[in-house]
Amino acid sequence: MNTLLKTKVRYETLKDVNRAAITNSTADAVFAEMCSSLSKIVPYDRAGLMMYEPEEDALKVVGLRGSLPGSFFRIGARINRAQTPHGLVLEHQKAVIRRDIEAEAQFANDAMPVEKKIKPTKDVTKEVRDYFSNEGKLAEK
Repeated sequence: MNTLLKTKVRYETLKDVNRAAITNSTADAVFAEMCSSLSKIVPYDRAGLMMYEPEEDALKVVGLRGSLPGSFFRIGARINRAQTPHGLVLEHQKAVIRRDIEAEAQFANDAMPVEKKIKPTKDVTKEVRDYFSNEGKLAEK
């Protein structure tokens, strides 16, 4: 795919994500359309959406697409912001990049990707924060 076409597809995808945020009334509906749009340019097996709850200083899972049996990530689950890399992304507005999750693990929930042989590929909070004040994570096996 040439550069001009890639750029066009990226902008069309961002427009689709923006439209989803404006036209849907629930987080799940927005997230479903966002995942559908992003899947055109970013392949993934699973995606999750978290919303920050300041009164509890926690991130709440409000959307899931794809899942792993026995995964902590289920609708309604809450994670203390200080106990997850997603909290670091929210706090610093900067992606957390780990080249070796096993060697660079910092949080208790970092063990799950290692045990399940999941390779986290992209934390998209920063890229879509203009459209959502939430957390998203894409992963591939």
